[in-house]
Amino acid sequence: MWLPLLLLLPLLLLIIKKMQIRKKGKLPPGPPKLPILGNLHQLGALPHRSTWKLSKKHGPIMLLQLGAIPTIVVSSAETAREVLKTHDLDCCSRPPLAGPKRLSYNFLDIGFVPYGYYWREMRKICVAELFSMKRVQSFQSVREERRLESSFNEQDVFFQKVIDDHLNSGRTMQEHEDIVNDISLAAIDTGALTMIWAMTELARKPTVMKKAQYEIRRCVGKKGKVTDNDFNQLQYLKMIIKETLRLHPPAVLLLPRETVSQIKIGNYDVYPKTRIAVNVWAIGRDPDIWKNPEEFLPERFNNNPIDFKGQHFELLPFGTARRICPGMNMGTAVIELALANLLYHFDWKLPSGVEIDMEEEVSITVGKRSALKLMPINYISEDDKTQGVAEIQFGNF
Repeated sequence: MWLPLLLLLPLLLLIIKKMQIRKKGKLPPGPPKLPILGNLHQLGALPHRSTWKLSKKHGPIMLLQLGAIPTIVVSSAETAREVLKTHDLDCCSRPPLAGPKRLSYNFLDIGFVPYGYYWREMRKICVAELFSMKRVQSFQSVREERRLESSFNEQDVFFQKVIDDHLNSGRTMQEHEDIVNDISLAAIDTGALTMIWAMTELARKPTVMKKAQYEIRRCVGKKGKVTDNDFNQLQYLKMIIKETLRLHPPAVLLLPRETVSQIKIGNYDVYPKTRIAVNVWAIGRDPDIWKNPEEFLPERFNNNPIDFKGQHFELLPFGTARRICPGMNMGTAVIELALANLLYHFDWKLPSGVEIDMEEEVSITVGKRSALKLMPINYISEDDKTQGVAEIQFGNF
């Protein structure tokens, strides 16, 4: 009977000791917590929404106790700037990305990897080699060609070249393969989810879809497909992608960081070994930044300098600074090309009796709980359209 309590005693003493130490400083506000569990019971199935609701009461810098782990959730552009820019080096540890033996992640994971070899090597490969803007542009022909076997062969050849180029660093083949696989898996998942959310929002707003199709078809004309050379003229399409990433960032809480030294965020003390999560989903719906934040309105980015490349903290779907998503350039290029061709080649409508479900599902990213079902109508010209017979499901990748 007493054995379980005796086993828990060292953990309880450790928690009490840490709490006593931290009482000396000014800690951020937060909701009341239970013994041992802390605030775990308040997260629910959708932590980004739960923490957003709690921040309405406790503020944009909020302290939660997740078991034995103190966790600060920031939910405003100003506090995100402090964490991700001002204190970037002090908050640079975080959990590893999905790897060959670890294909899932959630808000409660407790393993952290420092900003060491793995991340430096990933940035080196991505920024200088794999996903630099120059390299992304050189892949134009590969992106424009959507035949599966040919595309995979091209990808394999390129990945092998990257691995061979880095073997002289003294690292093993397995380490290089792990890094490239991590990047590839992350890019595929997030790109697919963004496509699904974009088509979902466009299906809910047919006038926005028609406006995008008009821009694309006027630009492309009778060439038969959209190419990378067309994108400078597709400004409304770019607005649609920005608006999709504002409302539906794939990593809604980014990947949490961990402090390596004592810092201040706002007027509050933050101690080492504190987890920090940035709720970019909440920032994207902040009424102090965005007018009618729940509405899908691409026009809000017309003549608006805010972009998602890490310089504007109002829109951070890819993060920023040392931990910015290394595949951002490649991911956005693929999304632009795929979405533009879907809208160019087809008109889209909901099948009879089908309604759009906006319920979310959380894993490492946030996707739709149920697949989006749309009916394609083959577009040839204004005078020649044929009804598609297939029903396409966007989702459940």
